[in-house]
Amino acid sequence: MTTAPKGSDGEQETFFQVNEPTGSSLLQGDSRVESTTSHQTARVPHPIFAIVNPPKVSSMARAALVKWLKLRKEYEEYTKDRCKDGKEDIFAVMKSVKRSFDASVLETLCEVCWGVDQSTVTDEFLLEKIHEITDSFQNQELPDVKELFREELRMNMNNTDIDARVIEYFHLCNSLIKKHGFSGFFEEERGAKEKCKLIVNSLPKGLKNKVQNEQDYRVPEAKSDIRKLYELVRVKAKEQAIEERALQKANPSRKKNERKEQKSSGNLQNKRRAEQNENRMVKKVKQEKDSDRNQQKGCRSERSATKGAPKEGCFHCGGAHYLSKCPTATPAEKEKLLIDHKKDNEVEIPLCIDSGADRCCLDESCFDRLVHVKPEIVRIKLDEPLNCTLADGTSVCVDWTVKLNVRLRTIAGNVHVAEPVECLIIPGSSGEFLLGNDLLIKLGIDVERQLELLGVPLAADKNGDEFDDADEPAICDWGFRAA
Repeated sequence: MTTAPKGSDGEQETFFQVNEPTGSSLLQGDSRVESTTSHQTARVPHPIFAIVNPPKVSSMARAALVKWLKLRKEYEEYTKDRCKDGKEDIFAVMKSVKRSFDASVLETLCEVCWGVDQSTVTDEFLLEKIHEITDSFQNQELPDVKELFREELRMNMNNTDIDARVIEYFHLCNSLIKKHGFSGFFEEERGAKEKCKLIVNSLPKGLKNKVQNEQDYRVPEAKSDIRKLYELVRVKAKEQAIEERALQKANPSRKKNERKEQKSSGNLQNKRRAEQNENRMVKKVKQEKDSDRNQQKGCRSERSATKGAPKEGCFHCGGAHYLSKCPTATPAEKEKLLIDHKKDNEVEIPLCIDSGADRCCLDESCFDRLVHVKPEIVRIKLDEPLNCTLADGTSVCVDWTVKLNVRLRTIAGNVHVAEPVECLIIPGSSGEFLLGNDLLIKLGIDVERQLELLGVPLAADKNGDEFDDADEPAICDWGFRAA
């Protein structure tokens, strides 16, 4: 049997031929023996080859090398699968690490950085040098790890599959660790504990409070065991999703009932007014007034609805209600969350009341403490620097001010200042807040006026007093004496 190609479309023509017996008599006497040709077409499948080229090293930048290691691992796994049947030698097929380097880049590295001969460089040597770069942070400068994870580690709340959402969150954490070269920081027990802490701190606020509460009282092992932390986050994320769906189902029904009641009450009022007024012009004017009032009521109802729901949601479950109305939080949890929220949003600073300062002041150390708790606080630069004299007689130049919400803790209770108070930022680190006379006057306390009244002598009573001036004690003389 022989085959020969028939055309360009891949079809082949097959010829079947019976061998001739030896001897001419057999060939002439047997009529059954003949040469036959059968034209048959057979479709042969074409093999499909997926060619995977090895990645090239053209830059020694840390980000480029991290990407190269990932592609190199994929290339090696593909080559091993290709050669697993034994027909090809894996060492002959796989391209070496040295051959993956750009020739000019490798020459420069051997001459300048490593001081070795290019011909003696091995794959193990090159991989060791690459891992020295990728396993350390960029430029050997350690960034703020907590702040970095707080900004870049985010849970994708748009993913409706909660299990997939949690897995993506943990995968993103591992990707950030590899990306920035933090792998050495999270090894052994201490590193696992720090990793769990970073994961919890970057969770959404409602879910974060739930997980921290479970870690403190029920599952303390989740503080250092990444596997148990994953199970805890997954379970609490599902519980939070159920609570949010229940609240979403409850709120629309309430809104519909309120709208129906408003419409029915508005229709009754319009009918009564239409029956009482006979003049058409008066009716039109009153209808316009009624529509304006209804719009105002609608605006008020919308404002009241927004007032009834905090912007950041419930501290416990993140729902559209205050912590006091949370259906899932226990009294102990509510008290603990309120204390934690106050600690996170307030800064207590020692106060000097009788400072004699004309304006409220705080030093740079106090301002740094405020910015650490509330990064959104912005200082304002003065158009012209202000020269101030301190209590010890020294003069300082003030360039910045800041507006703060001040609450004074007194014997009578807490005093909340209605408007933000403009405070001068004084260079130094005394750690005190100087209460100025401008704020005292706003609060109804005028110290200078009280001192003036203290120095005024007792005036005679023109209406007639049964006591003489000599019998009444004098408050003070006009002159002041130093103590």
